[in-house]
Amino acid sequence: MENILSSFETEGKLYGLTPFFKILSVIGNPDYIQSEQVTFTQLKEMYEENKDNDDITVCNALSKSFLLDHCITSSIDSFVDIENKSCDFMNSEFQELLEFSIQFEMFSDLSTIENMVRVQEGTMILYYSGVIGSFLDYINYRELSGNSGLLIGFPSIDGCSPEIITNFPFLCINSKSEYKDVVWQFLCTFLEDSYLIHDDNVSTRKGFPVTQRGFEGVAGKLIDTTKNASREESITDITGATLTFPNLPVTQEDVDYIKEIISSAKRPSAYYREIETIITEEIESYWNGSKTVQDVMVIIQNRTQLYLNER
Repeated sequence: MENILSSFETEGKLYGLTPFFKILSVIGNPDYIQSEQVTFTQLKEMYEENKDNDDITVCNALSKSFLLDHCITSSIDSFVDIENKSCDFMNSEFQELLEFSIQFEMFSDLSTIENMVRVQEGTMILYYSGVIGSFLDYINYRELSGNSGLLIGFPSIDGCSPEIITNFPFLCINSKSEYKDVVWQFLCTFLEDSYLIHDDNVSTRKGFPVTQRGFEGVAGKLIDTTKNASREESITDITGATLTFPNLPVTQEDVDYIKEIISSAKRPSAYYREIETIITEEIESYWNGSKTVQDVMVIIQNRTQLYLNER
C-alpha cells in the first residue's frame, strides 16, 4: 500500500519495513459530526454549547493529556514550516489552544462502561477508544453505536485526517552487514500472504497488513467468518455494571470504508516528535501556574526555532 510505505519515509527514503499498521483516530457520532475532520474551533464550540448539559458528552477523553497528546500536537502543521525552518507559536490560535486546555483535569475520569453506555445511547459526540488495529475494532464501535460512526482525525486548528502508526517492530538491515541479500530474503517473509493473513495475526489484531493482497486477504477472511454473526456480547466492569450489544458481521461496505480512510491517513513528520517534546516540557509550567501563557509561548517559540535552525 504505497501511501502507507511513503508515510514511513524520512526525507524521501524508506529505511525500514513494517508488516502491520494501525489507525489513530477518534470516532464521531454522525448525528453531530458531518465531516471526517474536526477543527479546534468546532471542538471548543461543541464544548461551550454542552458543558452544562448532562445529557450530552462532547468527548469521553476531554482532558489535558488528550488535548496535549492529540489535539495540540495534531495542530503543529499550523505553526511549523519544516522545509523553511520557521515557526510561529506566538499567534492567537496557539494561545487559545493552551488557554482552553488549562480548565480540564489531567485525565478523564469516566469509566469504560459509562462511556460505552453514552455511545450506545447516542449522547457521545466524539469517542476515543485507542487505536483501530483491525476491521473488528471498528465493528466493535458500530455494534455499540447502533451501526454508525465516522473515523476522523483528532480536532486540530485546520482539521486533520486519522494518523498512521505501528507498534510492530520496524524491520531494518544493518548497513554494515555482510549478509544483506540473505537478511533481505528473511525480511520479505514478513510480507508474504502466509504470514500477514495467518490466523494468529488476525485474531490478535496486530494491525492492517501493509500489502494490498494481505489487506484484502484478511478482509475476505473476516467477511467469511463473521457473516453469520447473530449473538449478543456483554461487558461487565468492576462495579458490576453490564452493557450488552449485538455482534455484527464485517461487510464489504466496512472494508471499502476503512480502505478509503487509510488512503487519506498520514503519519506526522519525525521532526515533529522533537517539537512535541518541547511543548510537553514547557506547557506544564503554564498548567501549574508558575508561568503565564505568554511566557510559555515565548519559550516554546525560541526552543523550537533553535531546534529548526540546528537540524
